[in-house]
Amino acid sequence: MKSLELVAERNRKGLRQNDISKLLNLSIIQYGKKERGQVDFTISEVKKIKNILNLDANRIIEIFLT
Repeated sequence: MKSLELVAERNRKGLRQNDISKLLNLSIIQYGKKERGQVDFTISEVKKIKNILNLDANRIIEIFLT
């Protein structure tokens, strides 16, 4: 996963880690570990992030699968 790319997309939307963690029903600690690549996101979480950040499928692939 490209952590910096995910952070960049989150920042472009003006969202903080705390905002996304709440939307994913995760603690800020859990989300931070996932965003840093220490723990993998679930498929369900990736789908939610796609919708929250309004990302297209190609961008999701770039961030999470390359």
